[in-house]
Amino acid sequence: MEFQRKNIEELERSIAPLDLVKSKEINNYDSYLYVIQKEMKAYNNDKEVLNLFKVGISSTKTKYIDDDEKNYKGLSRLYSFRTTLIDFKVHIIALYEKIKGDSDKTSAYRAEQTIHNLLEFEFKVIRLKFKKGGIKERAEHSNSEWFHVPKERENSFIDFIIDKLYYHIFPIPKLITKFSENKGEPIEFVKEKNSNVRYRNTKSVYMQSDTQKDTMRQVDSNKKTERKIKKQARINYEKTPKFFKKYIGRKFIDEELSKYTLRVKDIDYFYYETKNNKQRRMPYIRVMYEPVGKNLRLADKRKEGGIQAIPELFLRDEFKKDMEKSEELRDVVDWYLVAEKLSKERIGKE
Repeated sequence: MEFQRKNIEELERSIAPLDLVKSKEINNYDSYLYVIQKEMKAYNNDKEVLNLFKVGISSTKTKYIDDDEKNYKGLSRLYSFRTTLIDFKVHIIALYEKIKGDSDKTSAYRAEQTIHNLLEFEFKVIRLKFKKGGIKERAEHSNSEWFHVPKERENSFIDFIIDKLYYHIFPIPKLITKFSENKGEPIEFVKEKNSNVRYRNTKSVYMQSDTQKDTMRQVDSNKKTERKIKKQARINYEKTPKFFKKYIGRKFIDEELSKYTLRVKDIDYFYYETKNNKQRRMPYIRVMYEPVGKNLRLADKRKEGGIQAIPELFLRDEFKKDMEKSEELRDVVDWYLVAEKLSKERIGKE
């Protein structure tokens, strides 16, 4: 179903069923999980159009009181997507009950985390990850809520999610609504089918099914593998200042930094002061530079001189040439970019 004004009433009914509204029981429900679809290109110049599905959540903050509806958030999360996605389809909305106790996570959030991993590891569909720069071995990726689903697997993708939400993940949603082109259809919950799923024997609100526990073991295993890769990358690419010493004395021009010609004065570790006023070394390396020229006043040297991190220096035009000549240097600089959480877009702007 397209997310359009003419369909809002049908969509709203999935998170605020009339029977719950009339009985005021709607106040016991505070979150929902949604599945939306949008076809688009990853980049403007790409030829391939990706068939993307997003599995996300939102809180409703529902308080159906006659004289106070300010806290009712409703479908505002989906409304907000219209500014970025323009148009999209809604396939599923699952309504969840509040978690009793002091938990700061909603039931929908807990279900979402599991379903994301199940889609990636069991259904084996491509999950989009946002790369944060860096070489292949050291690059950090941020898992997104978006999945690239082949057209022929669309229906099985939706059915897989419904089955897992109702019968394999705890807590169980109050209601799942599946949307066709012009209608929302509540999906019946079959209690007998759910009874075959074993849950951890506890009264805790964090009770988990066997499926959830197996999924978490898979996630933990993947994290261990990632840590090993990162550890090896640190061994391969983290350097001491000695590796960069040959650049001391190197002159360069960069109008963003100074109107004068600059020279690399020294290369050393970053240090910071502890509470006991002691200097403690950081693993990152700094480059100190100063202006050069005739009749330079001391005040000018102090004003025009400065400090940059290693990756910042090598993304300057004068030093890019060195990276083009040395694959090792490219990999080392790339590693520091990720290790120091810098981005090429931010270099020189902060």
